Amino acid sequence: MNRDELIKTLQTLHKELAGAQNIDSETMKLLQTLTADIQKVLDSDSAPEIADSDQSLSERLREAAIEFEVRHPQLGGLIERITDGLAGLGI
Repeated sequence: MNRDELIKTLQTLHKELAGAQNIDSETMKLLQTLTADIQKVLDSDSAPEIADSDQSLSERLREAAIEFEVRHPQLGGLIERITDGLAGLGI
């Protein structure tokens, strides 16, 4: 997945989050924080150089994807695609 595809997937996740039901406020806040962090990394020209925070970001995304696979399969799938896309970009 290239950077543009990753951005489109992130935008889809934002739309899905806006229309999602049955997501508690704590989980919604976590996802919004993660997507904002991803956007910051994608907007940065030096994204591959941010090693520690990216690793933490990937770990947080994987944990969120696992949690959402059961309760919200579509969101979990989007998060998984974003995580894979970040890995493909070396982030």
